[in-house]
Amino acid sequence: MLSQRKITPTKYGLYIPDQAYLSSVTILPDLPTVYLKKPRHVVEPFFTFLGVRKHVELQLIFDRLISQGNWDHMNLVKYLISRVDDITPGERTNAIWTCEDEHEIKKHLISDLYAPLPELR
Repeated sequence: MLSQRKITPTKYGLYIPDQAYLSSVTILPDLPTVYLKKPRHVVEPFFTFLGVRKHVELQLIFDRLISQGNWDHMNLVKYLISRVDDITPGERTNAIWTCEDEHEIKKHLISDLYAPLPELR
């Protein structure tokens, strides 16, 4: 019953639990993240039970980062590493990476790319 009501306090007001994110989600600062003064370890299990999201869907991250044109690769890699257990197998197969020296913008799976080392060029 609670999962369908606006009961989740976020920095932007009350949200339905599945439309909000835990405060540990920092990759996109404009998302509605849980805002409480209590320690995270006390409230996070309760909010997770209600359906508050523990991570941002990869497609949303990629769409936002690409559309805004302000890729921050290091923050993206740090976020992905911190959430590796939460990423679904379907999300791991997104073709989002571009090659250097490509004339047209084409996206590739990361497993299809090589490190930009002189010996590989």
